[in-house]
Amino acid sequence: MQRAKIVSCPPPRRVRYEELRKHAQFPKARTTIRKETVTVPAGTFDCTVYVVQGDGHKEDEATTYCVAKNLLGAPVLFHQLEKKYASFFP
Repeated sequence: MQRAKIVSCPPPRRVRYEELRKHAQFPKARTTIRKETVTVPAGTFDCTVYVVQGDGHKEDEATTYCVAKNLLGAPVLFHQLEKKYASFFP
């Protein structure tokens, strides 16, 4: 099996906390929040789940972020769902 060839990779850079915080803000009017236990290959986590409806450009899309309560950093699970591919829309 051939390995994928990396064509380019941006160099690492430092970011300020404020930039990270702003990146994780969701519009209140389009966001629902719930608590859920999520199991992924890394383990099982108690999470806060944010479901954001649309992004201002794609109103028929929902993005779900599962953020582990006891872990800092990126969500442990993330997915996007478009209405046209779903039998329901959360």
